Amino acid sequence: MMGRKFGWECKLYRNTGTYEEPKWNEVVKAEGVTPGNVYGEEDVSSRAEAGEKAVVPTQLAREVKFSMLADAADEDYEAFRTAHAGRIPIEVMVLDGDAETAGSYGFRATMAVMGFEEAQPVNNIVRTQITLKPTLADNPPEWVEIEAS
Repeated sequence: MMGRKFGWECKLYRNTGTYEEPKWNEVVKAEGVTPGNVYGEEDVSSRAEAGEKAVVPTQLAREVKFSMLADAADEDYEAFRTAHAGRIPIEVMVLDGDAETAGSYGFRATMAVMGFEEAQPVNNIVRTQITLKPTLADNPPEWVEIEAS
């Protein structure tokens, strides 16, 4: 039985291998990971709806937002910073569990680092808000479910 999950049970991974032979590195220092999966909509209202609006879903707009402590010694932080600065795609997988656990569900996508915003408060540690969105790639984003091995 699938019960409630805590955020710390969910995982964000960065692929350090190839698409065909991925090597999933867990981004353990990611905080507040928010995967967005929102459909656009097309209004299909007609008189048949008796004055009610009707819509159909169109394109799925995915994005992943999270923050990390600004730490040049952290390999994941540096990978996202480098990808942002160089406009280099980066492949990630966002799951509701571990990549080694059958039944973990989420999505895999090649993404562009669209936002890399540092908050520099006087009395706190510098954190970077990172925003990822799908980009042109040989493989489109896909839903994934980890199968039993």
